[in-house]
Amino acid sequence: MLNHAVDKELRNLLEESISSSKEELAEVETLLKENGVGHPPTPPERPVASLEEIPVGARFLDNEIAGKLSADTAAGLISCSTIMGQAIREDIAMLSLNSMVKKQY
Repeated sequence: MLNHAVDKELRNLLEESISSSKEELAEVETLLKENGVGHPPTPPERPVASLEEIPVGARFLDNEIAGKLSADTAAGLISCSTIMGQAIREDIAMLSLNSMVKKQY
């Protein structure tokens, strides 16, 4: 969606969300490795495209992107809350709490 965003503030918010997600992914991968749990390889990153390369009918509008980002953030907060409530280990609950705090701010 970053390739589709026109508004600079929305682009900054998307970039911030992506970098935060990468940090959280690295923390989870570290936790999995420490506990001997294998995980599937992550797919390669999508290439950067200019807005002009995307056909007009295939572009997402800024309000659609903002709505999707809001929905994904809400779903992430619910997931973090669920993990915190069901976690047996404190380190996993704290990892989820840290992710939840990052998503709120």
